[in-house]
Amino acid sequence: MRTRRRYLVDGNREQVFHVVSRVVGRARLLGAGEKTFFVKLMRRLEAFSGVEVMAFTVMGNHFHLLLRVPAKPDEIGEAEIWRRMRYIYPEHRMKEMRAQVEEFRSSGRELMVREFFDRQRRRMFDLSEYVRELKVRFSKWYNQEHDRKGTLWEERFRCSLVEGSRRAMMTVGGYIELNAVRAGLVGDPKDYRWCSYGEAAAGGRKAREGIRRIATDSAQSCDGRDKSMVEYREFFLGRMCADGGACSAGVFSQDSGQPVKAPAGAGSGLSLAQGLMCRVRYFTDGLAIGSREFVAGVAAHLARFALSPGGDLRRPRPMRYANWGGLHSYRDLRKDPVVREVSG
Repeated sequence: MRTRRRYLVDGNREQVFHVVSRVVGRARLLGAGEKTFFVKLMRRLEAFSGVEVMAFTVMGNHFHLLLRVPAKPDEIGEAEIWRRMRYIYPEHRMKEMRAQVEEFRSSGRELMVREFFDRQRRRMFDLSEYVRELKVRFSKWYNQEHDRKGTLWEERFRCSLVEGSRRAMMTVGGYIELNAVRAGLVGDPKDYRWCSYGEAAAGGRKAREGIRRIATDSAQSCDGRDKSMVEYREFFLGRMCADGGACSAGVFSQDSGQPVKAPAGAGSGLSLAQGLMCRVRYFTDGLAIGSREFVAGVAAHLARFALSPGGDLRRPRPMRYANWGGLHSYRDLRKDPVVREVSG
C-alpha cells in the first residue's frame, strides 16, 4: 500500500484523496476538547500547506478527510512562505527563524538560506506531508496534555484517490459526513460539531467553501444565492439524486425523523442514501473511486510500474450493493456492506 500511494500521487496535477487514520488499538481517546483542537490544527496546517480540506469528520478513535491537493506551483516566493508560516508558528519562533535567515545572508551562506526555504516548500502542496504533520503535531499535543508517551496512531494513514467529479466527491463526502449518524451519536450531521457539514451549518466559512467546491457543478442558483449546502445535504440524505429525481429512500424515517439503517447484507437494492448508512469498504480500501474511465486510467498508470499483478485485476470494478450512480473501484471488495456502529 505504501508503494501504491507513492505512485498514485502526482504533484503536477490537482488530485482528490479520501484519507483515514485510526487511534492505536482503536481506543476512543478523543473527547470534545481533543476533537476541537484537532480541527483547529487541521485548519492551520491547511492554510500553511495549500492542501484543502473539503470534508472531514473527527470521531473518538479515528478521522476522515476529503482533501484536494492542487498541482505544486513552479515557484513559491519567500514572502509567501513567511506569510504561510505564521499560521503554524508563534510570533517568537517566527522572529527566531527570520533572525537566523538574516544571519545566514549577512555571513554569505546563501546555500543555507536556499535550504531553509526549500525545506518549507517541500512541506507544501503535498498529501503525505500534510497528513504526517497533522498526526505528529496532534500526537505531541495530546501526549503533553495527558502526560502520556508513545504512539497515538495505529498505523500510517490509508487513502483512496477520488475522481474530482461532482458524483464521486458528493458520494465520498456524504459518507464522511454521516459517520456520527451511523455511530448513533446524532440524528443529523448538522448537530455534530466535528464534521464539515456541522461546521458549515454553524456558519464556518472554510467548511462552506469546501462544500461549495464539492458541489461545484451547480453551486449558484439563478438569483445568485449559494445553494451548495442545500444540494449537498439533499444528495447524501436522500431527498434527491444527482439527476434531479427523487431517490428511492432517505436516511431519515418520514414518521419519526430518526435515522433509518439499511439491513446488513441487503444486496444491490439499496438507494444511495441507504448505502451511505452502511459501513462500505470501497471508501477506505478501494484505492481509486470514480467513473469507469477514471479508474481504468489509474489502473493503467499503476500497471506501468508493475503494481497490478494480473490482467483481470486491472479492470475497473463497479461498486456493488447500492445505487452508487455508476461509480467504480480499483479493488473488487466482495464483503457485504454492514450496518455496524462506528466507534464514537
